[in-house]
Amino acid sequence: MSTLIMERAELHQAIDRLPDEALDDVASFVKNLVWQYQREEGERPFEPVNLPKGIAKDTDITIEEIRQMRREVWANFPREF
Repeated sequence: MSTLIMERAELHQAIDRLPDEALDDVASFVKNLVWQYQREEGERPFEPVNLPKGIAKDTDITIEEIRQMRREVWANFPREF
C-alpha cells in the first residue's frame, strides 16, 4: 500500500511539472481510464441529463430504454483515438 501512495505522490508531482497546455491531454487520458475501468466493472451508472423544461413533454421513454440506447451508442464508439 505504501508503494501505491508513493506512486500517486510521484504522479501528482509529475503532473504539477507539466505545462498548462498539457493538462487537457492528461484530463482526457484520465477520463478515458475511468471510463474503461467502469465499463469492466459493469454498466456505467445512469446519469440523468437536465433537459430544458418542456423538451421531453409528451414522451414516454423509460429508464431501461435510455440505458439500451446508451449501450448501443457506446458499443459503436471508436476505441482508439
